[in-house]
Amino acid sequence: MIIPSSRPKKHARIEIVPLIDIMFFLLATFVMVSLSMVKNRGIAVVLPQAASGTPEDRKDHVSISARNHPRKWGENWTDALRRRSR
Repeated sequence: MIIPSSRPKKHARIEIVPLIDIMFFLLATFVMVSLSMVKNRGIAVVLPQAASGTPEDRKDHVSISARNHPRKWGENWTDALRRRSR
């Protein structure tokens, strides 16, 4: 025979927030350990040394600016550049 109780029954609860914290900690630990286990392998490269320390002055550069130049919708930028350079 079951005797009714005046106290309500307590059900077990699984808290999700601490579980998520533990999972993030385990994930971060796994990533850090796996990265520390990988050996950094590289190829030895002999880089060229500069003959002089002075920078070159290049005269063959082109500067393109699109300010104050309204472009038509769907217009190719090369066509607009050709039209502007005429």
